[in-house]
Amino acid sequence: MEQYYYNHMNKAQQAAYHSILSGVKNLADEFQIPALEGEELYNVFFQMRLDHPEIFWVSSYKYRYYKDSPNLIFIPEYLFDKKKICEHQKAMTARVEKLIRPAQKLSEWEKEKYVHDFICENIRYDKLKK
Repeated sequence: MEQYYYNHMNKAQQAAYHSILSGVKNLADEFQIPALEGEELYNVFFQMRLDHPEIFWVSSYKYRYYKDSPNLIFIPEYLFDKKKICEHQKAMTARVEKLIRPAQKLSEWEKEKYVHDFICENIRYDKLKK
């Protein structure tokens, strides 16, 4: 998948993006990233999640800053415990592989239509829940 927002960032933002992505994929409790200002860090985190919707289980973060340090300590906040996240990842990967198997030899347009039709046929809203 193309990383749209990553490709529109400057080098410092890209370095922080890469560090955050690596840290959360490894389910780290905390890790160092290059220091950014608060709003800039928020934007990098938000855009990383847009580029990688499969990382839905990282809801927010905190960070520690030490004066004169070129780094921050990034502390992600996960929606689930690590074991549950691993279960979600395995289930999602298996489901995606099953979904795409029949579409592998289709043209790009046919693939998009295939995914569209799959969503229309299989997704139902729970009208009782808000």
